[in-house]
Order: sequence, then structure tokens, then C-alpha cells
Amino acid sequence: MIKIAAAFTASVAFCGLAQAVEMHPMQATSLSLGSVTGIAYYQLAGEYFQVVATLAAAEEGTPMRFVATLGDGQKMLVSVPQEPGQGAIEVEFARAGDTLSVSETPTVTAMRN
Repeated sequence: MIKIAAAFTASVAFCGLAQAVEMHPMQATSLSLGSVTGIAYYQLAGEYFQVVATLAAAEEGTPMRFVATLGDGQKMLVSVPQEPGQGAIEVEFARAGDTLSVSETPTVTAMRN
């Protein structure tokens, strides 16, 4: 029973790790949150990471920019509401040491230069 519990815990931990995409400075990452799409990147600002996410709804086309300066251990959450009764679509940027990761939805991908 202990082996089964340990295997389950390891598989849950592995799944959690698989749901994040590591970002690199000045490398654009494509985002799609339902009908809202855009890109995100970060740049170094001294000891901080300045995260910039620019999003726009397809029908309206007016872009919105979100900027956060993250220290080690800090997070930024971007949330797009849905129809009443449905949960919001969210993407989270999390800094841990020298790494910035973005929570992965099926349409979050790193753009290659």
C-alpha cells in the first residue's frame, strides 16, 4: 500500500511539472485564453523579472497590456472570465530563482525565433 501511495504521489508531482512551460528572457510565448489571445515575454530588470503580457479579444481587437515585476517566489495571474456558471480561463507566471514558468493550457506555446 505504501508503494502505491508513493507511486501516486510521484505521478501527481510529475503531472504538475508537465503543466508549465519555462520561459527565457525576451523569448515570446503565445497565449490563448478562449477568445482572448496574445503574447508574453519577460526581461531582466536588475534582480527582478519584468513580465509583459499583451492580450486582445478577437471580436473587439483592443489590446490590453499587463506588466508585473517579479522577485524570487512571486507570481502573476491573468484571468479571463467566461459565461456565467463557467470558470475563468487563467494563466499564471511564476518565478522561482532564475526560472520563470507559465502555466500551460493546451494553447500556450513558446515561439521559436
